[in-house]
Amino acid sequence: MDPTTPVYDTAGNPMGSINNNITNPVGLIERNHNVLKNDQLLGNIFVELKPFSWLSLRTNVGTEINHYDNEQFFPIYYESPSLQSNTTRLLNGNYKLNTLLFEELLTFKKTFAEKHDVQFLAGYTRQQSSYRLNLRQTSNVPENEDMWYIANGDATVIQFEDVQSLLNIPPQSHLGSIPYDASMISYLGRLIYSYGNKYDVTASIRRDGS
Repeated sequence: MDPTTPVYDTAGNPMGSINNNITNPVGLIERNHNVLKNDQLLGNIFVELKPFSWLSLRTNVGTEINHYDNEQFFPIYYESPSLQSNTTRLLNGNYKLNTLLFEELLTFKKTFAEKHDVQFLAGYTRQQSSYRLNLRQTSNVPENEDMWYIANGDATVIQFEDVQSLLNIPPQSHLGSIPYDASMISYLGRLIYSYGNKYDVTASIRRDGS
């Protein structure tokens, strides 16, 4: 924005640049309403059994649960003939991103003849992730914040994105769809051999599938 342009016009509204087509940064900040709220839960629990001093079995379960709520409002404004909007627009919705991890680990660790140290690890892991998104968008919503509801907008231009496919809406009314449910299973193994605490040999293997 050029320095010859006042920040506000005589009516107190943010003024568009006179000499170039650049948005008034003060107006952009004042019009901005983009609120994102996040609830997150992290958890982990494990159980370990040691039937012998040289053998252990560990089971581990971990989870991450995220829930987001988002609201965006775009008001009517005028800065210049090329920088203006004669209608309001409201977008709100929520999305969830959840992950669950399950692990089984068997560990063998023993010394033979005081010189041969053997460590062996065998494991199985399974990770599951899911993403769900539910968005709504419309225009001509009243500028009063207490009236910021999709139902108060223009019903003929409402758009939805519901990745759970629970809404019967014509395809042309969709914002798009990017859901996923994914899982990955892994098998792994590792062998470590040490002779007299001087020489080590290590071998590892892992296989993943989804």
